[in-house]
Amino acid sequence: MLAFTSGKLRLLPQNEGEYSGALIKLQVSLVYLGGTMANLVSEERIIELETKIAYQEDLLESLNATIAAQQQQLDQLEKVCRALIERWEQMNDTLKSHSSEQYEIPPHY
Repeated sequence: MLAFTSGKLRLLPQNEGEYSGALIKLQVSLVYLGGTMANLVSEERIIELETKIAYQEDLLESLNATIAAQQQQLDQLEKVCRALIERWEQMNDTLKSHSSEQYEIPPHY
């Protein structure tokens, strides 16, 4: 027989045979309960890990889309820079070809 006194669980036998049988039943019950709790904890951990993986996959897709957009923007900026450099070189060549004596600064300046 089990009794709960002073915050402790005590096994009180009515006779010698009942004591060992009750102890065995108590141990089996605790093992079964522990197995159930372990399975429950494992299942909760698996669910938590699956949730984290789902969030990470979503974040990865979002980052990938951001990087793709930034790459497109970089490509456009490179085109603009190339066009500006070409235009600057054309203007520089044009200025060199038009430099004549009428555009030169007089010596008294």
